[in-house]
Amino acid sequence: MTDKPDHTLREGSLGVSIWKREGRRGSYYEITASRSYFNKETESYGYTTSLRPWNLEPLSKMLIQAREWIREHSDDTDSDAMSDATEAVEI
Repeated sequence: MTDKPDHTLREGSLGVSIWKREGRRGSYYEITASRSYFNKETESYGYTTSLRPWNLEPLSKMLIQAREWIREHSDDTDSDAMSDATEAVEI
């Protein structure tokens, strides 16, 4: 596992990171979403995977951008798998 994502999208306090992983059947991508915040007590910034309702619309746009980035950086096998997955889920 790498300690840095292959690509990160940011919009305001939201971030979507794309990680390339290696598995038994080859490489694949994973996506993580997070929100940054400022803790007034410790006067430090942190990240959480807990999101607010108003984060959903910008996050959905970022996830579509992440899907496009993965398509651009995937080989044909990965692209076929993404097409199958997209068809299975109505967005």
